[in-house]
Order: sequence, then C-alpha cells, then structure tokens
Amino acid sequence: MIGVIQKKYGPKDRKIKEYLSILERSLDFGSYNIYLGQNFYMKYSIGFVLSLLCFSLYSQIPNGYYSSVDGLTGIDLKSELNTIIKNHIEFPYTSGSTDVWDILKETDKDPDNPNNVILLYSGWSKNGNQEFNGGNGWNREHVWPKSRGNFGDAEGPGTDVHALRPCDISVNASRSNRWFAECDTEYIDGDGPTGCYMSATEWVCENKDKIGGF
Repeated sequence: MIGVIQKKYGPKDRKIKEYLSILERSLDFGSYNIYLGQNFYMKYSIGFVLSLLCFSLYSQIPNGYYSSVDGLTGIDLKSELNTIIKNHIEFPYTSGSTDVWDILKETDKDPDNPNNVILLYSGWSKNGNQEFNGGNGWNREHVWPKSRGNFGDAEGPGTDVHALRPCDISVNASRSNRWFAECDTEYIDGDGPTGCYMSATEWVCENKDKIGGF
C-alpha cells in the first residue's frame, strides 16, 4: 500500500514519506488515533490508518503540524502523536445540542433516502428521526463493546463516533459483547434474516457490500 501511494508524491513531499516510513517501522499493528481534519480523529488498524494518513498529510494537515515528531521512533513517536491529536472535539452521547445521534444520522445516512440511516450488521434502512423511540426505532452500537472497555457513555471513549454505528435494537442486543470471528449459526431476527452469524461467544456479519464489512 505504501509503495503505491508514494508514487504519487514528488521530491518536495519527502517529509511525508519519512513520517510514513517511521510509522511503518515503529507502530505495532493495532488501533491508533490519527488526525484526520480539524475536529475528528479515527481509530483503525494501522494499515488503514497509514493509507488515510497519506491523503491527510498531502491535502489537509497545516504546515508544521507533525514537525514535533521529527526524529522520534517507537514509544516516543506514539506518545507525541497522541499529544498532537488529543485536543480534538468531543460530543455528548445524548444532549439537547449536537450529540452522537445527530452525527450518526450524517455518517450513516442512507444514500437512497437521506431521511434514513443504514443499520450496522443488518444493512436495513431506518428513519433517522426514530432515535430509540421506546424500543421501536434504532439505537447506537459500540463496535467495541462497552463491557470490554468499562468506558460507558463517557465523552471521549464512550462517544467516539468512529466506533459507534446505528443498529437495529434487537440485533444489537443479540450481538451483545461477542467477539468478531468466524461462526456458522445464522442469526434470524424477528424482522427477518440479518446476514449475520453467531455462536455463544462470537459474531460475524456477511453484509460487507452494505455496511463495509464486519
């Protein structure tokens, strides 16, 4: 991935290549916070982060934004990257002002019906204004279960909209805190087939063309 992307850069972008090289050598595979714009950060696998970072460095990052990481490697590099991006804006889980509900209605908007959101796992489309609605609407799925992080709905870890998705309420409850892994017992919801499979401890979704894959 890195080799392909580097072909697009000229000699003046050598600094970008250096940062990518440092990151590639220094970061363990896992999830990291990388600046992606003025207000938000994302947590993704390092391979995906590197590809996004190429685009972000090239088109959005202010001059000197990453200058403090020059010469750093390993833990020092990771620590400094965290220092750079940690003052991002955090939104509340539920509020009378802009909150997670509002953001998900934009990030997961149904391209065929802008009043709806696409629900994670099932790929079903649901009216975006039906926020829970007494159990008849949709709710918010923490892709990394709250019970496995003990962060609840606290602003920051509990409201990271890159780890939250709209979800059918009963499908969400059935996924519970199962790990993502291969399994072969089909999960049929009260509303019909979901394209998901489960076991006692695991969950997998086959609707990759609809929801990006899980």
